[in-house]
Amino acid sequence: MIYNNPIAYGVDVTPAILRTLEDVEQIICIKEESGDIRRVTDLYNEFGDRFAVFCGVDDLILESLALGVTGWVSGMTNAWPEECVRIFELGQTGKFAEALQLYRIMTPAFHLDTSVKLVQYIKLAE
Repeated sequence: MIYNNPIAYGVDVTPAILRTLEDVEQIICIKEESGDIRRVTDLYNEFGDRFAVFCGVDDLILESLALGVTGWVSGMTNAWPEECVRIFELGQTGKFAEALQLYRIMTPAFHLDTSVKLVQYIKLAE
């Protein structure tokens, strides 16, 4: 899995960079955490189903599911596993109106996902 987290690592794995890695068979998925929801569509447009795309930003999961991501690498599932699984399952099955109700409740906590103190916040919530 390629982790695209430019905020934390200082490198944005753009589709152009990923193109140079597409022949590496061991790379099967990308955790998209750039914060730019358009990137999900760009990845699918550029690579089709070559890479499984995972959402890496908690407060973009519902939008990402609408665009076709296959998974979610989440920090907040450690604090609220049942709620996060519910949002994912509802979104994955196209029940966006129902998912949106819970998503809107969870979004303020999901915004903490981009904080450098995320682990401390999760421990506090547990």
